[in-house]
Amino acid sequence: MVLNPDDYVLTGSPGQITKNMAIFLGVWYFFFVTTYGVWVPSGLFLPGMLMGCSIGILFLELITAGLGVNI
Repeated sequence: MVLNPDDYVLTGSPGQITKNMAIFLGVWYFFFVTTYGVWVPSGLFLPGMLMGCSIGILFLELITAGLGVNI
């Protein structure tokens, strides 16, 4: 995600937000799979929650773009 110091992270065009969330989901999915596959006690709760949040935002973008609903 591109961090702009003068603005919030999730502002911009819907296409840019969707792209950022897809990248965010991919990175955290990699972290989740990596921590699940190692034999070290590590947290699976936080990566799972973050992936769920990003999937929810992507779903919201899909619904608003597909149905034309403004939420």
